[in-house]
Formats: sequence, structure tokens, C-alpha cells
Amino acid sequence: MLWDEVKRKLTSLQRAEHIRKRRKRKEKARANFFKHARQLLEEKKSGKLEVTKEKLEQHIRGQYSDPARNNPLGPPEHVPRPAPPTSQFNITLPKFCEVR
Repeated sequence: MLWDEVKRKLTSLQRAEHIRKRRKRKEKARANFFKHARQLLEEKKSGKLEVTKEKLEQHIRGQYSDPARNNPLGPPEHVPRPAPPTSQFNITLPKFCEVR
């Protein structure tokens, strides 16, 4: 009887240890997967930027600013104008029977 109890405790502890190790292994593999994917998709940073701050700001200003942004665009020419409506739109208040 004592031997059976010791054997049962030992198997229980072994099972718990196995589950714990498996969980740790899976967590590590999951973390390594994301680390590996990030390394594949991330741009490699190499070299030094050898340009003055003024030139860099001038380039960025030229690339990302629009001098004609205050000018109105007007209607687009490539979109056809819709035909005028054939029937009048009903703008009266809804009737009680329509609401119910």
C-alpha cells in the first residue's frame, strides 16, 4: 500500500514536471518565432547618415509639402455628371402608418 502511494505521487510529479517543461518549450518556441519573423521583416540598419540637418529638412519639406494646397480643386473631369432626377423627392413628414 505504501509503495502504491509513493508510486502514484511519483507519476503525478513526473507528469506535472513534463507538462511544465512542455509549456516552457512552447513559450520559448513562440517567442523565437516572433523574434525570427521580426528579424526577417525588419529593415537592416547599417551605415551613417552623412547629410546636414538643413539639407535633410529641405528634402523632407520638398517631398511632403504641397505648395498648391490652398487652391481649390474643382470638380473632377473624369467623373460623368449624373442625370437630373425624374421624380420629385418626398420631403414630407412620415405618416403614422409608415412609422408603425
